[in-house]
Amino acid sequence: MTPAHAERLGFEAEHLLEAPMNARYLALPVIANEIEDGVWRLHTGFNHVAASVAATDTLLLGADYTFLAGGRHYLLTLFADLSRYSGGGGRTQFDPLFISQAPYALPADIQVKQTSGQAQHLGVGVGRIDVLSPKTAWQYGVLFEYYRVAKMQTDFDALTPAGAVPSSVDYAHDYIALTPYASLRRKLYASASGYRLSGRIVGAWPLPRQGFYGRFESGGFSASGNTGDNGYGKHIPDPYLGLDLLLSDPGDNWRISLGASVYYWLTEGLIHEGISSPVFFNISWKL
Repeated sequence: MTPAHAERLGFEAEHLLEAPMNARYLALPVIANEIEDGVWRLHTGFNHVAASVAATDTLLLGADYTFLAGGRHYLLTLFADLSRYSGGGGRTQFDPLFISQAPYALPADIQVKQTSGQAQHLGVGVGRIDVLSPKTAWQYGVLFEYYRVAKMQTDFDALTPAGAVPSSVDYAHDYIALTPYASLRRKLYASASGYRLSGRIVGAWPLPRQGFYGRFESGGFSASGNTGDNGYGKHIPDPYLGLDLLLSDPGDNWRISLGASVYYWLTEGLIHEGISSPVFFNISWKL
């Protein structure tokens, strides 16, 4: 998480990148009520977050496969999340923490014209499943994550004493992380007809943390860098801890993340300052 400073634009832009990462960790596969080796499940979901002058919409896509190796149960995880950045006009402040100079005085009040772009969050991982009791099991493993911000560009006018100066900033960059994760699931309730509620806690710690990258252009001036090299710290990606309450049908053919939707709505704006209207939905089904 980048210090608030006067850099509202980049501060919120970083959070618009990190909030969908948290949604992905919430959407990681859940251990089955009864482990079924050789079974594929598909996942899909949706994530939306907004800030003062931009928003991110993300389609969550994933699959998992449970298998037996050496007498142990394992879970293969695959995902590909697609994000779109958009936004119209608005007033905010700009002070690019990834570079140390600009053609006008900083921080600067700015009038945003538009924000546009897209990103892909791809990952693969393997986790081991241990059954602790008839109602409780946990899994732990590691994910390889590739987060490609193809474009996250904001065009704006800097409101200087000499007048409006057309400028733009693009936070495009490729981030790679190796992420240890763990998830604990416990059966909480089963109806007479077989519908079940299960509680889950999931944690992920992506490594290494990196500086937040950006490229700034204004007139003939152009400069790029990252907050780590510029002395403002390495803030992306963030570790995450999430909670969920899952509903599944009698045959465990489908599962809906009810609790995660509420948890994300309640907490994401607290975790990432400046984020509003957080929405998360996720469902999975057995092939």
